[in-house]
Amino acid sequence: MISVIIPTSRRRSFIKEILAFLDEEVPHLCEKIEVIIVKDGIDSKLEWENLSFNNFTLHVFYQNHKGPAAARNLGIRKAKGDIICFLDDDSLPQKNWLCEITLPFYQGSADIVSGKIISYNQTKSLPYLLEKSVYKPQKRFATSNIAYRREVFDKIGLFDTRFRLASWEDNDLGVRARLAGFRHIYNPQAVIKHQHEESLEEFKEKALRNGRGLAIFLKKYFFLPYISLFFLYLTLRYLFLSPFLIFSRKLTTTYLKFFWSWYSLKGIFKEWFKI
Repeated sequence: MISVIIPTSRRRSFIKEILAFLDEEVPHLCEKIEVIIVKDGIDSKLEWENLSFNNFTLHVFYQNHKGPAAARNLGIRKAKGDIICFLDDDSLPQKNWLCEITLPFYQGSADIVSGKIISYNQTKSLPYLLEKSVYKPQKRFATSNIAYRREVFDKIGLFDTRFRLASWEDNDLGVRARLAGFRHIYNPQAVIKHQHEESLEEFKEKALRNGRGLAIFLKKYFFLPYISLFFLYLTLRYLFLSPFLIFSRKLTTTYLKFFWSWYSLKGIFKEWFKI
């Protein structure tokens, strides 16, 4: 069985569209499919819960607001699948996504498979530029488009709930899996469209959140400096660009890179000093 787990909270989401897509794609697979949605802090019934689906079983669970790591953990505990796929509620799968994200497992070549992430709205300048600069389509362990064999969780455990925000809990899990010797591959044919930020204020909040998550990650892997310093470098490398860019409002890839590193650094200090 394949389990697809989607945590959701109070924000704009594609849940209805995701469920319709899966209902159409599942008949092309020979496996049984279940979709598990965990509502994090949402105690009211949502419109898609009234819909019926022909080709998969939908399970909906509720938890008090604990963050996406805890929500995914609840989904994993409830899942019956040997392969566990993750989407975010603002991730819209594209044609053949479920086939492509699971194919390497049946070929015996992987324990973890991640897919390609592109901007949902490429007609707007900011999401398009973010895809070309800060957000790489092949983001390594992003839970907006990734799948794991269940045995990975059996061996290394679940998401670390110390990451209460949607930030770095996915990288932490991926690093732990790689350190345990599990094989990870990237399949660019497994494509989702993601709702990238459409304003600088949204992007600033995302960068600050990234910094807070990275601060927890760095504390956790302090004893492995080759890991912690590598990921710190990946986040802050754009600080070497001209600091005068922070006063610019012109949307360029260079400006967005510097903006990302600057506000991520602020997020690190906010988390470390509990500001």
